[in-house]
Amino acid sequence: ATSIFAVSCCMGSLIASGVGLLLSFAFDAEQAMLWGWRLPFLWCLAPGLISLWGRRHLPESPEFLEWKEKQEQRAQQESAQQERIGSAPVASKGGLAQAMAACKAHAAGIVLVLFGTMQHAIALYQAVWCISYAEAHGLPRRVAPVISSLMWVVHMATIVLTAAVSDAHGKGPLPALIFGAVCCMVGWLPLFYLVTANPGSPVVVGACVSLGFGVLLGLESATSHVFYTGCFPTGARGRLFGTAFNLSATAFGGFAGAISEALLSLTPTGPAVYTAIGGVVSVTVLSTLGRAQARASQEARHLATAELEEAASAAPHIDVLAEAEV
Repeated sequence: ATSIFAVSCCMGSLIASGVGLLLSFAFDAEQAMLWGWRLPFLWCLAPGLISLWGRRHLPESPEFLEWKEKQEQRAQQESAQQERIGSAPVASKGGLAQAMAACKAHAAGIVLVLFGTMQHAIALYQAVWCISYAEAHGLPRRVAPVISSLMWVVHMATIVLTAAVSDAHGKGPLPALIFGAVCCMVGWLPLFYLVTANPGSPVVVGACVSLGFGVLLGLESATSHVFYTGCFPTGARGRLFGTAFNLSATAFGGFAGAISEALLSLTPTGPAVYTAIGGVVSVTVLSTLGRAQARASQEARHLATAELEEAASAAPHIDVLAEAEV
């Protein structure tokens, strides 16, 4: 359960790599550049419509329904209180004002997600860029999508194994997340150097990208979504996490290819150094804000457990009093 979201993301990328592999056999390079590249955009309509249908019909979790019910009860109580004192009802904030207030209230969580995922965003897009770089420097055209597909397979397998070990260890998702970030920060540079030094070798590029990058990316993302979504309350979790996560992917991952090209003209290891710098930022944020968030979440769980136990212990006494009154 810890890894299902991350695995589903990798599954989509694996399917996309498979489509690219099929196109490489169906069209030559000139046909693919002229018009063949449009076909994947047409084919993605089917899974896109299925995703849209699923999101509209996906049932809400019991936790969210409980939160929603409490919010409605609180609104009714406030309205009743306003009627009793005879004052005019307080106008509710608009959508933008509510969003700004939520971001301000949970600024620490947004910063944690934004910079905690920095290295993974850079490394993920840089891994894809490495395949394109190798293909442009002698890697056979039909080998590139095979390497990409294998990378996603290794990525998914590593996610499942890492998440299973993390669950069995029982220390929460943060230790595995920090361990993966450190491994990626240390291991990315030598693998990247081997790829850029031997871009036309299917064996070297395949081993470094499919096995090396696949394992490092899997280690870093195995428990990330479980940890980061826990940084926000139930009612605002989807919007706040999604906003911060997508901002990180756009700002750090979206420009990873262009920045890698620019740094490569300065030094052969420049792009990998950029990833390592992102790793320093991510590890620092996770070790400070992340640990503080983990302690706060643990205290909140203990408090909720204590309240449930108190309510459960009080229930029999309430039943006895009710029977006595009857």
